[in-house]
Amino acid sequence: MPLRDQEHLLPSDDITCGFILFTPDGPDVPSILAPVKYYYYTGESLHLYCFADSNPPAEYSWKINGKFVQSGQELYIPYITTKHGGLYGCSARNSVTGSERFTFKMIKVYRGIKRAAQCNLLSVISTVETPKPSISSSNLNPKEATETVVLSCDPDTPNASYLWWINGQSVPISPRLQLSENKRTLILFGVTKRTAGPYECEMKSPVSSSRSDPVTLNPVSELPKPYITSNNFNPMENENVVALTCEPKTQGYTYLWRVNGQSLPVSPRLKQPGKNKILIVPNITRNDTGPYECEIWDRVGSIPGDPITLDVLYGPHVPSILSPFTYYHTGENLYLTCFADSNPPAEYSWTINGKFVQSGQQLSIPKVTEKHSGLYGCSARNSVTDSERSTFKRIKVSGKWILASLAIGF
Repeated sequence: MPLRDQEHLLPSDDITCGFILFTPDGPDVPSILAPVKYYYYTGESLHLYCFADSNPPAEYSWKINGKFVQSGQELYIPYITTKHGGLYGCSARNSVTGSERFTFKMIKVYRGIKRAAQCNLLSVISTVETPKPSISSSNLNPKEATETVVLSCDPDTPNASYLWWINGQSVPISPRLQLSENKRTLILFGVTKRTAGPYECEMKSPVSSSRSDPVTLNPVSELPKPYITSNNFNPMENENVVALTCEPKTQGYTYLWRVNGQSLPVSPRLKQPGKNKILIVPNITRNDTGPYECEIWDRVGSIPGDPITLDVLYGPHVPSILSPFTYYHTGENLYLTCFADSNPPAEYSWTINGKFVQSGQQLSIPKVTEKHSGLYGCSARNSVTDSERSTFKRIKVSGKWILASLAIGF
């Protein structure tokens, strides 16, 4: 048989001499195999088994909480106590490769008696102690009717069942209330004052139970948008006192005022009685028109209102007659404009030598003659303040030369 064919043969009944070489390898990360539980009760037996793929087979050792316990692939502890709870570690070592790998499992031991011998050991008594639970909440101050709250019954205890109570009664079936699969978590949708609690959770074992202290949520009403009311939105300058009130009238809010987009300046003229809910502006002037804004705050947040502007009434001031000229030649066009600062805008009228000519802010006379010379008067009247002011300007119309003019204001 050719040599290249012999290289593919393995030992068989037809081969009387031969051997297979195995390369040392491992160990892989070991596994702690069944029978294994993650929690035990005092008095039970603890039996753990460790395995890691290795060539040659691994050497095993055990530790509890980092302290060496024994060597060997199996660990057996009869009648465990709470002292046996902790982090169990299995080490697998290959003496040929010099490699060592570890794995760990957390074992909990709960106080109680799982099995007790009585007569022929046929009786089994369970006396597991149930810890007092407590309720944790994702949010104790949810926004009313909008936010979802998750309540959890702690601690997460093996072999325990959970019950929930609201206002001393079992939690009802409701689309606003949802329990998790193991009932340890209660989800509340759109919490309102009616579903605020108090809540209690109860933890039960086969022979005992314990109930938590009550927890009550504090739903926070959504802040209403504020608005400003006033005793007078159209005050007269230097005559009226204006009181601005931030509405609505609700307890528990803090009020903040702004004027012209800035926080209210410190001024003896601006007073804020009633916990800043009211802003008083005495002897109002045209510089106090605003705009004014109020903002309400609670412990959760704030919301501003829309700005308002006061319409301060004043005037008219003494008017002015605006003209490009005061001297005219016959045949020229005369054009005069009258203006007086006033709110609301003034109503104007014109006189020449004391005789009414026309109403309106402008006076235009085409192709003047010498008869148009005289004392021109402009009267400005505020129909709301009922005040009227006048001014005068002398206009000279000449065929050859233009003489001086006189302006009188009173």
